Amino acid sequence: PRRLASVTVGTAVASMATFAESAPGGKKPLGVEIDPSLTYEHKDGFFATLDYAVLFPLSGLDNPQTGLFAKPAQLVRLRFNYVF
Repeated sequence: PRRLASVTVGTAVASMATFAESAPGGKKPLGVEIDPSLTYEHKDGFFATLDYAVLFPLSGLDNPQTGLFAKPAQLVRLRFNYVF
């Protein structure tokens, strides 16, 4: 039996710079990203997926020399697919 709907709880990614000097903020922690998805699949081959992503920046993405501090970024994407 085919699955008709599924929810991906999500992926979580934490990013660090290899060298603190290579990041704008001069620190290794860059950010944490969370990516949940919701997918609907019809038995005739139609798929619809709603993706969401949010990045929580950490100190490595700040730029204190210019007075700029990183803010959270978000993505919402709706995809339609047909498999034939």
